[in-house]
Amino acid sequence: MTIKQAVFYNVLSSILAFIGMVAGLFLGTINNFSPWMFTATAGIFLYVALVDMMPELSSGHTHPISKDKQPQGHWLEVVLQVLGLSMGVSIMLLIALYEHDLKGVFAEGHQEH
Repeated sequence: MTIKQAVFYNVLSSILAFIGMVAGLFLGTINNFSPWMFTATAGIFLYVALVDMMPELSSGHTHPISKDKQPQGHWLEVVLQVLGLSMGVSIMLLIALYEHDLKGVFAEGHQEH
C-alpha cells in the first residue's frame, strides 16, 4: 500500500466514523431505540471478536510450554481458551444482572469524594 492510499483510507475511515457518530446521536434521541442500538453494537463487537479469534482457536498449534507433548498441549490450550471465554461471558452476565446495584455502589462512592 502506498502512502497516498494509506492517507486516503485513513481520511475515509475518519469521515465514516463522523457520519456514524452523527447517525448514532440522531438515532439515540428516538424513544425506545437505544436498547436496539446497544444490542446491534454488542452483536457487531461479538461478531468481529469471534471472527478474529476463531481461526486462532482452531489452528491447532501447540503452546510453547508443551512443544514436546503435542496432544496434551493442544487439550491444555483448548481448556484454557474455553475457560477464558467462559470467564468473560460470566463477568458480562454478572455486570448485566447487577447493573443497578453497581450503579448505586459507584454513585455512593462518587458522592463521598
